[in-house]
Amino acid sequence: NEEGFKILRKNGTLDYNIIVTLGANVTSYIDTALSPDETYSYKMYAFSANNTSINTNSIDVTTLPGLPNAPANLKAVVYDATQIDLSWTDLSGNEQGFKIERKTGTGAFAVIGVVGKNESKFSDIGLVLGTTYTYRVTAYNSLGNSNYTNLVDATPILTPNPSPTSNDLNKIHFITDNIGFIAGDKVVLKTTNGGFSWSIIKESSGMTFTAIRFANNLTGYLGGNDQYYAYIYKTIDGGITWSEVSKTWYGNDRPIVNDILCINDDYSFIVNAYSGGKYNGVLYLKNANKLSADRGGQGFNCMDYSNGKLLIGGTVYWNFASYYGGTQLINNFVTPELIPASIGLVEDIYGISMFSNKALAVGTNSSISLSSDNGLNWTSRTISGYNSANFNSAVLQDANKGFIIGDGGLVLTTIDGGLNWKKIDNTNNEKLVSMSKKPNNGIYIVGKKGIIIKIQ
Repeated sequence: NEEGFKILRKNGTLDYNIIVTLGANVTSYIDTALSPDETYSYKMYAFSANNTSINTNSIDVTTLPGLPNAPANLKAVVYDATQIDLSWTDLSGNEQGFKIERKTGTGAFAVIGVVGKNESKFSDIGLVLGTTYTYRVTAYNSLGNSNYTNLVDATPILTPNPSPTSNDLNKIHFITDNIGFIAGDKVVLKTTNGGFSWSIIKESSGMTFTAIRFANNLTGYLGGNDQYYAYIYKTIDGGITWSEVSKTWYGNDRPIVNDILCINDDYSFIVNAYSGGKYNGVLYLKNANKLSADRGGQGFNCMDYSNGKLLIGGTVYWNFASYYGGTQLINNFVTPELIPASIGLVEDIYGISMFSNKALAVGTNSSISLSSDNGLNWTSRTISGYNSANFNSAVLQDANKGFIIGDGGLVLTTIDGGLNWKKIDNTNNEKLVSMSKKPNNGIYIVGKKGIIIKIQ
């Protein structure tokens, strides 16, 4: 005897509302234009001209998820030489997550990462310096993918990393892929996350820290100087505390610890001082051996160790006939002696690196020298286009790939063993002075005014 039915609906905490009136004897209704993945509650009653029935029981029904809305406002920010950070706006409430796609050049897009629902950031790492990457993002759920965001392009370049100091930084050393140290003017820095962030672990009001090297995660050596003395400090707790283990004096002339190496868990270091119109370079080997160059007052600037051989780069020296640029080689640590190895270019050597039997030495006026016999014999030249540039440090990553850094933010790279070099553009113009190669992958640079740069 009903004249019809009224159906009521609500969702969430809202009140019931009549959504439709049906005629007598109607037993079904399709509710449309609902939101996906949303729970709705229904009940109904019959009515006539003079009366209404009581409400039926209520039922809850959840709609199936629909395709999510597309995210928007995709942005890309270059973090450093190998990382681009992406961000976007989440406009959907029913996504299971987001897919990040990338391509290079005219290549096809491919998924490079997936993040969960409500996420709006992604970091793309391990990229190639100077390569342009194109990105897009889509939301997805069990029914499929949304439309894509806008496209964005980004190209990794050399960009200084965040630094906790503006003091000049002089030497960097990574002992593992995660743990590294930097010696700087009045400060020592440490990272435990591969260089993404650095903290100051030691400060001194009157000390310039010029060299640092660790034998293992806990034991390390730090070189520094004040107005009169050159010091070596040792830590056995990973840099928390330091104790003085060596002190060198050069009269009234300021000595500088230019480099430290750890050989078989012991340490060696070089000290340089300018006195009486000439440089005085001294090598202090383990077991308190002390060796100096007697070749017209050669100073010692840098050193590296490979295959049981220690190679030292120094200043121009006088051999009682003419001036030479040169290196010193030690291949016997039982009865050590300095073996002179002349470099043809008359330039000071500031950076030296060894890999297997190869060696690379760089210095003033864009000088570069290569050796294939652990530094005994050299082939020297200058790099065209950089005739007035000073090269301050070098790293051989392997037999073919290497890097050189210098004044004015200069960074050069080779992929053919040093025969050809290419400049890497970067946003820094400060003098770069030291590089460190991580044990497995990655190279970091430090320089003046607190500059820290990841180049690989």
